[in-house]
Amino acid sequence: MEDKVMIGETPTRKSLISFLLIVSVFGIVGAVCIYNVLRVYFLIPFQYYMLMSILTFVIIILFLMPLASGSNERIVFDNKYMSYFHTKGYINQFKEVIRIILNRKEKPSIQVKINDLQKLDLSYLGYLGFRGHTAYRLKMTFFLKNGDSFYLLPLSYGQMEKGDYEKAFSLLENQNIEVVDKYGLRPYLNKNMYDFQEYISTLNMK
Repeated sequence: MEDKVMIGETPTRKSLISFLLIVSVFGIVGAVCIYNVLRVYFLIPFQYYMLMSILTFVIIILFLMPLASGSNERIVFDNKYMSYFHTKGYINQFKEVIRIILNRKEKPSIQVKINDLQKLDLSYLGYLGFRGHTAYRLKMTFFLKNGDSFYLLPLSYGQMEKGDYEKAFSLLENQNIEVVDKYGLRPYLNKNMYDFQEYISTLNMK
């Protein structure tokens, strides 16, 4: 049995460097454009061309770099806690990039002791997707022993194929936490996003 399961991906220094290389291309293109515009249309010293080009490069990097962390959304299950991590807003994403670079410890947005969980209810939520088509997301509602509850809409891309959901459910069930699946979603969470979407579409046709 898995003693730790993560649904989602953790940004790392390596992923930040890869993103920085991609962003640098945009920065160079922007800097070259500014340089050529200033050189052609403004009679100013060469040093100003270079300074404005460098500033343009830096601004583009600073503007796009926070996107490297994305929402940083993930759910981590272990034998003690269910932890939810989610970075909202541009400023917080920028701070998250700094945290990753400095290798500081991350604080979860939500953290619940496994012993405080009573059950997990699986359902789905529809939303307007690409080209106006209805798409669906998995909805995970956690019920606590004290009567409180909350739900999460995890990012599912790539996680189904790896079997991460079933590993998480098995971990919870081994801790005597009931996993309620009234719509029969669980088998399709071990397949892929396309099968998941198709299955829920058939449910709504009935």
